[in-house]
Amino acid sequence: MTLNHAEEQQVEALKTWWKNYGPSVVVGIVLGVAVLGGYKYWVYQKAVTGEEASLLYAQTLLDFRANKEPLVRTNAGRLIDEYASTPYSDMAALLLAKLDYQAGNKAEARKHLQWVVEHAEDDGLQHTARLRLGRLMLELKDYDAALKLLIIDEVPGFESEYHELRGDIYTAKGMTAQAREAYQLALQKLLPGSGIKNILEMKLANLGTEAS
Repeated sequence: MTLNHAEEQQVEALKTWWKNYGPSVVVGIVLGVAVLGGYKYWVYQKAVTGEEASLLYAQTLLDFRANKEPLVRTNAGRLIDEYASTPYSDMAALLLAKLDYQAGNKAEARKHLQWVVEHAEDDGLQHTARLRLGRLMLELKDYDAALKLLIIDEVPGFESEYHELRGDIYTAKGMTAQAREAYQLALQKLLPGSGIKNILEMKLANLGTEAS
């Protein structure tokens, strides 16, 4: 079958285009396949890592509940060192903080909580660690550091707890007006169904009435 003049021109144009751009297209396709393959491998490895960390944390939690402190410390350390990219490392650090606090080693507990505050990507874990650290600072009478720790813009779901802790710190500092305001805000921000309304009202009552 012979080609007409128009078809011959199209073939020649295609040959010229392929000569100029063909190699780049092939390289682009190869790179695209490689990137896609690399991404799929990364997703797979991340899933495997998350599953391993999940199983290790589950065992660590069981050991914690069984008061097997040496095993808890060993496995929690592994989670922090080997699975730092997962939220289970933060949860392990919270367990270590609790162990150290119960043992009276508040300095180590503070270090673990600070680590979670600085490294956690999960907002819930980050706020949990920040609030626990703030309460520990309050207990250690490091009031100014505790108040500074609570300076944070976005605390969805934790507003009442932050205000309550500020109220506790102000109360400890003898700053009654500021404490009263913080407790009132804590009451306003209280989530429905919360069981601490009576506690907040009691803390307000303990401050006495406002001076007229």
